[in-house]
Amino acid sequence: MDQVFPDNSRDRFGGFEPLLERFRPLTMVPQDGLVHLASLVDHVLIEGIPGDFVECGVWRGGASFLMAELLRQRGVADKKVWMFDSFEGLPPPRPIDGAAALAYARDTDSRVYLDNCRAGLEEVATSARLLGIEGYCRLVPGWFEETLPKADLAEISILRIDCDWYASVKCCLQNLYEQVTDGGFVIFDDYYTWDGCARAVHEFLDGRTERLEQHGAIAFFQKGIPFLHYQPNGFVLKNMPPSEPQIERLTAEYNRASAELERRAQESRLWQKSLVNDDLARQLAEHRIVLADRERQLAEHKVVLADRERQLAEHTVVLADRERQLDEYGSALAYHERQVTERKSPLIQLRQVARRIAGWLWGRRSR
Repeated sequence: MDQVFPDNSRDRFGGFEPLLERFRPLTMVPQDGLVHLASLVDHVLIEGIPGDFVECGVWRGGASFLMAELLRQRGVADKKVWMFDSFEGLPPPRPIDGAAALAYARDTDSRVYLDNCRAGLEEVATSARLLGIEGYCRLVPGWFEETLPKADLAEISILRIDCDWYASVKCCLQNLYEQVTDGGFVIFDDYYTWDGCARAVHEFLDGRTERLEQHGAIAFFQKGIPFLHYQPNGFVLKNMPPSEPQIERLTAEYNRASAELERRAQESRLWQKSLVNDDLARQLAEHRIVLADRERQLAEHKVVLADRERQLAEHTVVLADRERQLDEYGSALAYHERQVTERKSPLIQLRQVARRIAGWLWGRRSR
């Protein structure tokens, strides 16, 4: 057996792209992760693996709704999607969850905080109803340690764990692993994101035969089949050499992926250039505003300067008038001083004559 999963290479998203767009606003799972999940759903249905689908930590429900929609489209009536969540956000992380988790919980203003990943039960139920898949979904509100032990789950074919922290991931594995049927899948959304999730997975798998596989940012394993390796378009045995058709298919996929990466790189370069241009335009607009403000201030200063020059001219005229008046006062004073002098001269002469006469008379009386 060198391939047990049918070829879904109709396009780079396995033909799921139109379907994924319906659920994009309701999930933080990247496009590639949703394609991977849809491929696993198809594999489970094609292989007839028994058991319901379960997601622990659903946020707004997008990943669960994708599985439910696939059940509806395939006309499957004997499976449903269990959606376990507190619907109150994440519990607080603990030191075992790592420094990044603790920093996330503190940074409530971060754009990825998303109100602590909170989505209300009524909001999620309403979305299921509007999508027409509420009959395939069973919402179970509450904390995992309270709801999982009491869940009436007989068999699970896909268990998707998206609950971030060590204690939550460990609780899900301890309570639900035994219900996962052989050939069923256990998916970890946060294995490569949070230390606590990785620690919980490692501890739980210690002594078990399953091996973790990676698909993009997703970690997963297939229960009871430790040597099957998932490829985007099929499951192949790890140690078997690929066949000629597989080599041709993988080469074509590689070429398509390379072309897509180049296209995205070009878009990224154009986008970055656009950002730079937008930033330059914004800076130019800001400089123009500053320049207009400076010109307004300069005009105001010119008005003030003209007013000061007018006042200086007026003061100069007043000063010249004062100097003219002072010259006139000086001339008048000199004239008056001259008259006083002229009037004093006969009087002085008369006094001198009077003194001489008085001296003459005094001399005669003495004889």
